[in-house]
Amino acid sequence: LELSDKATSKSPQSGYVWNTRALVLARAKMWRESLDAINTAMKLENGGGPSDWYIKSMALAGQGDVEESRRWFSKAESMQK
Repeated sequence: LELSDKATSKSPQSGYVWNTRALVLARAKMWRESLDAINTAMKLENGGGPSDWYIKSMALAGQGDVEESRRWFSKAESMQK
């Protein structure tokens, strides 16, 4: 977590860095913070892409929002074909 804090401080306009932070937070089961970070990444990346959407799906599922999680997971899957 500490390294992702430093990375976002040094590169606050990097969607890639925010995506990585969101994944770190999700793995730590910090769902709300992960959603905030992935939403920032997606904003910086003009809506994001499949890797963002998978992380968003994971964080939403962690919060118990299974229906919305499935929607984002399906969106990511549809781009992988």
